Amino acid sequence: MGGYLLRWFWQIRRRTHHGFSGPQPITWPDIDHWATRSGNAPESWEIRIIEILDDVFFSPVTPPEKAPEVAAAETKAGIRGAAKDRRVVKRQPKPKPSE
Repeated sequence: MGGYLLRWFWQIRRRTHHGFSGPQPITWPDIDHWATRSGNAPESWEIRIIEILDDVFFSPVTPPEKAPEVAAAETKAGIRGAAKDRRVVKRQPKPKPSE
């Protein structure tokens, strides 16, 4: 469960703009363009989780003021909070176009 969210995150992340200072955060237009092109329609809680994953992507590997266990617990709590109002929907793979 949720593996598709990581796949979506990396699909969007790979196509974001890079400035002179390196990769930039995922923007709303990035998400909108990806959703339009891919045919996916993420719900609001799925977008919040993608945003949390992007925040983790830009966060230091191990913040010196927090133990790794504390940082991991805070990240998990944020993801659970973002997903609390989700509806369970079984996503079907897109059919492959026939030739």
